[in-house]
Amino acid sequence: MKTYVYYCPVCKDFYRYDTDSPNDVPTCPDCGILTRFTGYTQEELDALTPEEKEATRQALAEKLKLSSASLEESILQELRKVSKKVSFLYGFVIALLVLWGLTVLAMIL
Repeated sequence: MKTYVYYCPVCKDFYRYDTDSPNDVPTCPDCGILTRFTGYTQEELDALTPEEKEATRQALAEKLKLSSASLEESILQELRKVSKKVSFLYGFVIALLVLWGLTVLAMIL
């Protein structure tokens, strides 16, 4: 497992995460939005000078500037995920109620 460095476009800061793959996209621990992989491991970022780190931060901020459309799209993606989970739970509860009703009906008859 390596430590990869991610960037939050909202907080404009770097975060380190231990993971098996840089393709795992964690959320920002401060604001909860999905972070972006910087292309650096912890060792590579630590080797940069403060000026290089700031230049990297500025380049990432410019590249990942949040437009209202991209922010709305990420919110819609999260809402779709939540909607799927709610739909599944709704179906599960309905199935349990039907089974309970059938059990009660069987006991009556």
